Parts: sequence; C-alpha cells; structure tokens
Amino acid sequence: MGQNKKLNIRLASHADADLVGELSNRSLAEIAAAGGSSQDKEAYYEACLDSDKRRNELANPHQFFLLAEVKQGPVGYAKLRANYPTVKINCQRPAELVRLYVRRELTGMGVGAALLQSLLKEAENRGFDTIWLTVWENNYGARAFYRQFGFVEAGTQVQSSGDNKQYDLLLYRSIPWRAPQQ
Repeated sequence: MGQNKKLNIRLASHADADLVGELSNRSLAEIAAAGGSSQDKEAYYEACLDSDKRRNELANPHQFFLLAEVKQGPVGYAKLRANYPTVKINCQRPAELVRLYVRRELTGMGVGAALLQSLLKEAENRGFDTIWLTVWENNYGARAFYRQFGFVEAGTQVQSSGDNKQYDLLLYRSIPWRAPQQ
C-alpha cells in the first residue's frame, strides 16, 4: 500500500451488508473476467451475493467478517465461520476461512497479508484452535501465500460439475497465531 493509503481492518457489522455486497460483486466480476467456470460463478452467487443471506451471515454469532478499508473505501474482506473440516485433523475448535478477497489491483501490496493476520488474531481471541480452508490445487499463488502463514496440506477434496472435476487442497494451521519474524 502506498504511504497515502492507510489500511484499516475492522470487524464488519450488520450495517456493513452493502459494503460486503460491493466487494462480493466486484470479486464475482473478477472471477468472470478470469474465465471461472459457470459452476464457480453460480456457487459464488449463492454463497455471497444474495443480500438477505449476507445480512443473516453478518448477524450469525458463529461467523464473522473483517473489512479492509482505505480512505477511498473498502478494498477487501475475509469471512471465517465455525466449521469442521472434511478431512480429519487434530483440533477441538476449528474454523473455516471461507473467503479472503482483495481487489485485484491491490494484490501483492500487503492487504491480504494484513487481513489474514487480523483474522488469525480474531480467531484466537474467539477461542478457535485451528483455521482451515480449501484452495484449488492449481492456484499456486494462493498456496504459496498460505504457506507463508504456516498452513500445511491435510488432504484433497473433489468439486464436481457434470463431467468436470476440480481438486481442492485442504490446508490448515493451528492457533495461537504468531507473526512471522522479518
């Protein structure tokens, strides 16, 4: 981030439903522009673009959203929910990182890292002992990003759409969170 773009990360509230919606719409457009499958687009729409569902998610005590903002407006968000992984890992209070999104033009500028660090701290404060997520096996950039934060592979799961199969890796890391030494 440039010096004139101070990043603020905060918990989203019910009043932030429209901001989360803006970011969701923007990320859907980026998925479409990148040639994401129609199944991905439909699943994404169902998961985060329906305004009533989004409002319910923001009110749900078993999940939370973090918003990343600069003076000019929202630039990213993360969503975490209490949920058990589909692969056996040793944990008592796991949470799933459902979504981590940063506006494409800000990728590589530290926004995603700041969001993830804040999310891990908030998860620890809420008593979670493990964070897990899935990532497409061919998304090498995302895999490298999560590896930097101590996530390791626990297994794979198949996402099917008709004859098409996509393999996602399940990654996880234990909490407490400790920032990497620089």
